[in-house]
Amino acid sequence: MRKAAAEREPIDELQVDLVSPVERDVTKTGNDYLDLLAKPVGSLGTLEDWVSQLASIQRSINPKADNVACLLFAADHGIAKDVVNGGMGCSAYTSSVSRKVVMGLDNGLARASVLAKCNHAGLCVIDVGLDDGISK
Repeated sequence: MRKAAAEREPIDELQVDLVSPVERDVTKTGNDYLDLLAKPVGSLGTLEDWVSQLASIQRSINPKADNVACLLFAADHGIAKDVVNGGMGCSAYTSSVSRKVVMGLDNGLARASVLAKCNHAGLCVIDVGLDDGISK
């Protein structure tokens, strides 16, 4: 989590060599601006780090993110299977529920798909191990 400017640890020398003075100034100005917003310092977590890095790369305290995409990875965990199927039966939901969630995402009905659409972001759901016998 990003800390207030006064609390941050100094950047190591290797990073300093890779970042131009202009980029360091933009990063500091961007961090100072984030710290002044009506929110607790660092409350946006790594999002603040990403904004700071993007501002530095673009050399602007108003960075832009065009053609944004959200990648969601979907899988079931073997331990959640019923005991008779080799798992521990520790999930309240079967793998068929996972597939239905993915179908909701694909059809624009799930919260993440609605948020992506509202923010003009692409959404790609990647099956990395759904255990329902359906391959996509």
